[in-house]
Amino acid sequence: MKKSNKKNKINNVCLAVVKNKDNEVLIIKRIIEEDASGGRKLTWVFPGGIADDHEEKSEVAELEALEETGYKVKAIRKISERDYSMPNVHLAYFECELVSEDRTELLDVEEVEQVRWVPIEYLMDFFTTDVDPVVAKFLGLKNYLPK
Repeated sequence: MKKSNKKNKINNVCLAVVKNKDNEVLIIKRIIEEDASGGRKLTWVFPGGIADDHEEKSEVAELEALEETGYKVKAIRKISERDYSMPNVHLAYFECELVSEDRTELLDVEEVEQVRWVPIEYLMDFFTTDVDPVVAKFLGLKNYLPK
């Protein structure tokens, strides 16, 4: 995930929410965990990155998904947006579909340790933070809080 260095600038994080035909969701494991709210660490996350002011958020979600997972995806629609509980972070979630099930070479090897398709009902076994309630509804998650 591309990072911003400017203090007090809002980081617009654009996330790709990708489901396959087997009702699995695409997630990545970070090499370096980031701090999250409540003293938690971000380890497994939806692929995504920070949009610069001139970038289209949906295109950032598509590009970051390709770089972080090796899968080419197409953003269909924005599912949800919210301010994250960390200062200066705004999240935008995009429903994305696989353009191809063929995987290319992983480009973001410095940030991504593992790429995984996870059955939706087991997603919260991996996530250490909550899932946006609208995204949870889209995925059909009954529980969207971390264990």
